[in-house]
Amino acid sequence: MEFDVISKWLGLISIIMSVVTAVWTLISKSTKPFDDKLTGHDEELKKHDRRIQKVEDELSHLPSKNEVHDIKLAIARLEGHFGKLEASAAATERTVRRIDDYLREEPK
Repeated sequence: MEFDVISKWLGLISIIMSVVTAVWTLISKSTKPFDDKLTGHDEELKKHDRRIQKVEDELSHLPSKNEVHDIKLAIARLEGHFGKLEASAAATERTVRRIDDYLREEPK
């Protein structure tokens, strides 16, 4: 009689262990493809990180928005100064031509 009780308990224990083993196999097997995908994504993230770092390094020496605005204002002031110089150069050119024309005239 004791043998019957022990055999029933052993049967129950073996069923529980087989169920636990089956569940464990399903869980561990189903995460394997995801682990492989994540490993591939780690390399992808490292590549993106390198690219982002490269862009940040390039952008660090470029002028800021305020510096570009200051450069535009300086160029506008230079355009004004060059306009004045052009007007002055044109007046000087007219004067030189009049003097040249006067000197080239034949005496009467």
